[in-house]
Amino acid sequence: MADPISISTEAANAASVLSAFCSTDVLPWLQALLVPLVIVVTAYLAWRVQRDVLARRTAFDYIATHELAQDWIDLSATALKQLAARPKKDDWAAIATSWSQAEFSEEDIKLTTPIFHWLNRREFLSIGLLNGSVHQPTYAEWWGFNLIGEWERAEPFVRAFRSTDRGDDGFFCKFEELATSDTFRQLSDWTPANSIHANKA
Repeated sequence: MADPISISTEAANAASVLSAFCSTDVLPWLQALLVPLVIVVTAYLAWRVQRDVLARRTAFDYIATHELAQDWIDLSATALKQLAARPKKDDWAAIATSWSQAEFSEEDIKLTTPIFHWLNRREFLSIGLLNGSVHQPTYAEWWGFNLIGEWERAEPFVRAFRSTDRGDDGFFCKFEELATSDTFRQLSDWTPANSIHANKA
């Protein structure tokens, strides 16, 4: 039978050698690797938290200073009323063709200018919501449901102008991407039953 005292002495010697090895070779290497890693991870997490806080604040500021501003309310009301009066792509085809041929009449300009201004501002907002500059969940909870309906109202107009010689699929594509994304629709508690087309049926 092995001598317990001898085994204990050997184990102690092995532990001593391992400890010395760790102290002289491994620990400095681990410190050199882990300290920068901890700093980078901490900085990244702090950046993510700060970015999220700023995005949320931007969403609240945008809602308070833009969506509730009287000039925007007036512009939206005008644009949406004119879009609702022509609910199909075919209703916009002649005007879109005139635009593509640079033959816009004064009446066409008066009709479409508020719509284009409104769409440009919606496109700008959509870019911020898609890239995270504006907090999507915060905005969607307050106005997402309406924004999806606005895209449905604007879609025939946009598609008519996209289909002309001067048009392309990039016209207001971020507005469309946001309003039709599953994530944004879920955040907005929107379902197909809420579609303006479903309501008409």
